[in-house]
Amino acid sequence: MNPNRMLKAGEMFTLLFILLSLKATDATASLFTQKTQNAFWYMPIISLLVILPSLLLLLHLLKKYQDKNLIELIETIMGSLVSKIIGLIIFLSSFLLMGFSYRGYVEQINFLYFPETPYVILSLIFFTIVYFAAKKGWEVIGFTTKIFLPFFVLSSVILIILILNDLVIERVFPIFGSGDIIVLREGALKGSIFIELFLITIAYTSFKKTDFFRKGFVLGLIFSIISIICFFFIYATTFDYNSIAKMSYPFHDITQYVNLGGYLTNIETFFMIFWLLGSFLRYAIYLYLVTWIISATFHIEHIESLLLPVGFLGLIIGVISKNLIINEFTFYNSILNYLTFFYIGFPILLWLISSLKGEYRKK
Repeated sequence: MNPNRMLKAGEMFTLLFILLSLKATDATASLFTQKTQNAFWYMPIISLLVILPSLLLLLHLLKKYQDKNLIELIETIMGSLVSKIIGLIIFLSSFLLMGFSYRGYVEQINFLYFPETPYVILSLIFFTIVYFAAKKGWEVIGFTTKIFLPFFVLSSVILIILILNDLVIERVFPIFGSGDIIVLREGALKGSIFIELFLITIAYTSFKKTDFFRKGFVLGLIFSIISIICFFFIYATTFDYNSIAKMSYPFHDITQYVNLGGYLTNIETFFMIFWLLGSFLRYAIYLYLVTWIISATFHIEHIESLLLPVGFLGLIIGVISKNLIINEFTFYNSILNYLTFFYIGFPILLWLISSLKGEYRKK
């Protein structure tokens, strides 16, 4: 990684926006709908509020220690052995989620656009593109997302405009869907759906100023949540919740739903191009962050040397996992529920130990 630290707030904003906002295009909406029915569209707000205090506490600790990234912060406060245990948990959890969601994205491409191509072949192509994108390095990834984002946003705005006349607002009622207790519980358990907010703090010291990281982080989070809620609301008001619960890819159903008359057919291909580019970038960012975490945990100097084995093992998890329904609604769902407690707890533990040791007050 370039030690000159050229990234600024703009790159941080685009990196986080690509990481988070593409959740609106995967099976997350269908996952939320399983138990909350038509209340799924605002579930991400509940999930974010649950992990937000711990996230803010982590950011506060990073600001206090200034020159530390996530793993360095844990090691400074907790010591070498405990930091390796926590770092390994963070790596394994994010690695498993990467592998499961990786299969979901490749299956979308396979099912919707290249049904005759074997899944394994598409997986290898997808992995190859992601690997070489990640191998270019963190700065190049950051600059690339900054160039790509305006086109991605423009295509999303066009899609929203085209679908507006088909929205039926009454479909969001009753607001509490299957019941307020169920909605609150499911929203709380899915706090780890935003695990990327914790992962990206490994890059805290890679920016020209740490202020740039914090500013880009806040703006990226705000606009990402708005984007996700906006698309979830469109799904809820275009289809009934029973349909969404059975849809694996509501975003692509939306793109096939719009039309510009009889003269322009297959308009979904236009949106597919930008979605594919966004997916490649998202997984390049994710792969680099996951590899960076394991590299920092065990003090391996060259991050890029680990990208191939880490990425390939993630590919294997995607290939050997079963069909999308079992993958997303069983394994992925259970992992999210358990991980929420960990990501709520470890920043609080860091703060408590730092306070007891007196280091926090000295900063």
